[in-house]
Amino acid sequence: MNDELLQQYLSPWLIPIVHVLIVLISVIVVNIIIRIALAIFAKKLSKKSNILRLFYQSINKPLRIITWIIGLWIIVTQTVNWEGDSVQTVLDISYMVIKVLVILCIVWALFSFAKNVKNYFIEKNTRTDGGYNDFSMIETSYKASQGVILVLAFFTILSALNIPLIALAGMTTVIAGFLAISQQELIKNLFGGLVIYIDRPFSVGDWIYTTSGDIQGTVEKISFRLTQICGFDQRPIYVPNSTFLNASIVNASRMKNRRILQYVGIRYQDFEKLPAILEDIRNMLKNHKAIDQSRTTLVCIVNGSTNMGSSTEGVFGAYSINFMIYTFTKTTNWVRFQATQDAIMIEVGKIIASHGAQIAFPTTTIDMPEDAIEILSGKQALQSN
Repeated sequence: MNDELLQQYLSPWLIPIVHVLIVLISVIVVNIIIRIALAIFAKKLSKKSNILRLFYQSINKPLRIITWIIGLWIIVTQTVNWEGDSVQTVLDISYMVIKVLVILCIVWALFSFAKNVKNYFIEKNTRTDGGYNDFSMIETSYKASQGVILVLAFFTILSALNIPLIALAGMTTVIAGFLAISQQELIKNLFGGLVIYIDRPFSVGDWIYTTSGDIQGTVEKISFRLTQICGFDQRPIYVPNSTFLNASIVNASRMKNRRILQYVGIRYQDFEKLPAILEDIRNMLKNHKAIDQSRTTLVCIVNGSTNMGSSTEGVFGAYSINFMIYTFTKTTNWVRFQATQDAIMIEVGKIIASHGAQIAFPTTTIDMPEDAIEILSGKQALQSN
């Protein structure tokens, strides 16, 4: 009926143009309605459910793009008059293209939703006390959701293109076998990344190092193939994840205390003062606010295999009587630990000085016979005469 009215009042060449304008106006109106409706829903649900609000925000643009895609499809298939044998071909191709474009818009919406949810949880769980933020589980969940979306999108697009899934499965098996043989290192790195995400021996922000000392720094990023570490010289280190499958990793950021281990030597002349010096140092550490009293604290003479810097000595060293200070601080922050250790060692020096003792330094003693000075003095007298 509408076509008959248009044919009565319009020229034949204007009818397709009118059809196109009607479709375009309809699409614009639908876009406006969608935008208004989603804005209303997002505003009402923002106080009830942040996840639903994020969902409405994520589907806003993709849904409006889908309306334009459908409108374009209507224009191509219904408004434009195709003639000849090409009609069915155009319809089939346009139908497949429309399905693929709609699927891509849905994938876009899902990716956007996953990213918004990730950012929401990161913002919600960000620490404000200056400590490290551990977002590894959030990042892992986000990357896993991306993988699932991509796999589903891949098979859905193949189905939309009328590609047999059985043939695809066979081809996928062959490709997987080829990759397993030719890309063993890549597979090891991917497996290593999976192990890191599952076991979580370290997280972004942790200070780690290998027991061999080859790798040391702060973890900046963990991906499925590489882990990016910032060395203390501020140079980036890119470590394949397979390295962590066999290497022993020390996570210094997860220590509960920091240890003070210092060796001090006093002069042999101060031997009798040593017990009182050790007792005063023990009392000082026992009453120090920065020392964790639940941990072991020792102030004692050293054993027989202590590395004193230049040599391995016991309690009676080459030029000093050696004792050990072994205790733990409450802080794990490296800068605050250094300040605490400085204050404690200065106090140790003051205690030694208060007893009239001195910290030993390398000295050499020459033993001479008792009458050596007299003999030498006599010889000098004879020579002078």
